[in-house]
Amino acid sequence: MKIPPKINSYKSNAVQILQKHIDTLNDVRAGKIPLKTFFFKRSKNEKDCDLHRQKRSKLLTAIKHAPLPTDEPILQDLFRQEIKLAESDPFQGIEETLLLNAALLTRFKNPENAWLFTAAKRANFDTSCSFDDEFLVSAGIAATYDMVDNAKNSKLKKIFYAIAGDSREACHITPEALLNWEKFVQRRLDNSLDTLEKKIDVAIKLDEKEVLREFVDQWKAEQTQWTTEDANELLYYEELLKNLSGEIYAYQLIAQLDTRISRRTYAQEMLCRLYLKNGEPLKAWETLQLVLAASRDMGRFGGDTVTMIYHLALAFDKQHPIATASFSLAMQEITLLPPAQLRLDLAEAARKAAIHMEDAAAAAEIEDIFAPE
Repeated sequence: MKIPPKINSYKSNAVQILQKHIDTLNDVRAGKIPLKTFFFKRSKNEKDCDLHRQKRSKLLTAIKHAPLPTDEPILQDLFRQEIKLAESDPFQGIEETLLLNAALLTRFKNPENAWLFTAAKRANFDTSCSFDDEFLVSAGIAATYDMVDNAKNSKLKKIFYAIAGDSREACHITPEALLNWEKFVQRRLDNSLDTLEKKIDVAIKLDEKEVLREFVDQWKAEQTQWTTEDANELLYYEELLKNLSGEIYAYQLIAQLDTRISRRTYAQEMLCRLYLKNGEPLKAWETLQLVLAASRDMGRFGGDTVTMIYHLALAFDKQHPIATASFSLAMQEITLLPPAQLRLDLAEAARKAAIHMEDAAAAAEIEDIFAPE
């Protein structure tokens, strides 16, 4: 089996981090690492029900950047695992990894892959809506219908016809539409690293936080005039990096640049919380005044904001005027919240604040608010 040459000779950090994962891929190709170690493995964590989700994502990213004509069986097995994940995920959804895997399979123009694509289409509600119908005939409309028409009757065969059309003549995907869609897929499969944004994307896909930090710092340095879109992109990067000061800066930009008052106010609310988290309660209080001014036009606060206001009271000595004002405001707002907003974290913050302020009457009122019906 031919193995792609190493690409460490390039100085790009993106290329270097890719090489590590391409080395793993080559070991899988050579049978040194069993492919089953990347298969779906159920987790007890509902937020991420597959323990091997990220491992597969990294392997598929390596295949994208160093493909071989012998990769189809690997991709087929990996795609079956993506289908299992889609079927098992309690939150449904459609993974970027499933879409990348499907796109990589289209390179082989194998009509038999229509069965896998049909199974993916019916994996859950979100895949039924968002997994492109064109995948089913991506090997070519005529070639795919030749294969399906001659296959034994099955549930998947019926589903294929229901999605794509009862016959090639009735196929609702035209050759022109398929050609345009293929151009879109080729853009998804673009593996060049000719822009900083593409290098950032690779670092994110491979979960290489140290290199991602370097790329993001470089990207920030290149910004000459921030836009709202840039600020939201920065926020996405800084949240991935769990960089508190970076998140604060991003929300400051959004609060300044976004033309929508609702988005500016949301950014200001988030800044209040982040300032508190960063040990800057005075800044949180000052920013809250901007939120209060906007609330006159937008209505009342949600439960998360009221929770934050209680935490603001906790950040000062009980005799401090900001503590008094914050606690009074929170007690006023909590009575206006709908029952669905009265969550456990709010109850905990309210009780702590009442104890901190030594306000027995408020403590009793809080207990009444959270008393079981």
